[in-house]
Amino acid sequence: MYITVVRDEKIRKKLRLENGQLVKEPAANLAEYMALVVLATLEMIFYAVTSSSCTIITGFISGVINMQEIRLLSKERFSQLYPEAIAPFYIGAQLVATKTKDIFVQSSVFLFDFDVNKFTPEKWRNLTPAEYINLLSSVFSGFTGVGYVFNYGSSAGIFTALGIELKPAWGFHFYIKAKNALDIERFITVLYAKLILAEIYWKNDAGKIYTLIDRVAASRERFCFEVCPLLCDGLVRNVPDPQHIQGCELDTEQLADLTEAELEQLASIMGVKANALAGSDSKQLMRLSKHDNKMLHPDTIVTLANNTQTTPKDFYASAKSHESCYATFRNDIQR
Repeated sequence: MYITVVRDEKIRKKLRLENGQLVKEPAANLAEYMALVVLATLEMIFYAVTSSSCTIITGFISGVINMQEIRLLSKERFSQLYPEAIAPFYIGAQLVATKTKDIFVQSSVFLFDFDVNKFTPEKWRNLTPAEYINLLSSVFSGFTGVGYVFNYGSSAGIFTALGIELKPAWGFHFYIKAKNALDIERFITVLYAKLILAEIYWKNDAGKIYTLIDRVAASRERFCFEVCPLLCDGLVRNVPDPQHIQGCELDTEQLADLTEAELEQLASIMGVKANALAGSDSKQLMRLSKHDNKMLHPDTIVTLANNTQTTPKDFYASAKSHESCYATFRNDIQR
């Protein structure tokens, strides 16, 4: 199996000061990238992470071979340039594809993104990687003895030129290799639910639930940003070095699906009906929001997990708390 890496140092965050506050923004927004297919091993992940010049995708495109180059385009740009194409295709020896979930296959390596925010309880903010794996093990004992690679997030451990701490060294990326790649998506969904049931979660002002793992960031087509940030205004970054901890592969199949009683309990915590969490496939236990893969526009109607509806425009104008999210693919910018 393989993973996909993008070797482009422009794909990183830009950190700067504005009125004494730390501001994060993308250093570049691109409509296409060149990517490289490499073996899905923790050794390769560690090499990519320590190079500080790679962005990792934990999935791969069927039919590729080791060290093959791929030209990745945004979905819209792909359609604009190649309106007749409905799947990845070759131009000479070069594979051209979109970075979308339906195109990528899950490799045996996957990501846990432990993101600390202002709502994270104090007891979990400053977890070390060892403490993090121990906390996961308290919910699923299969984590005991597994091998992993960790790297602190690019906006962790940020200081001013005078040594004033702006962002503590909190939160990191955690890569694990599973025995069965086909079970990873189910495993992450169930683990997310089990962490909530174990009361290892927190909420923001709008009621959004967070826990030790980010299910969205773990998706096989997503970028895992490992390039060091572009530091402006004299900012300095100081975090522990990445590490590769040797151990066994994770047997995800040992984590049992939720029982009916657990589904009921989870529904109560999330404030939804139990049948909203149950999928038609017994291995896909819950869908926390409804989607139809449409492109979002300001007036697009979005149905939330509690069956209420809103639009991006109305949500942005509401009093609810907002979190920044940067689009790494842009259809209108090429640089």
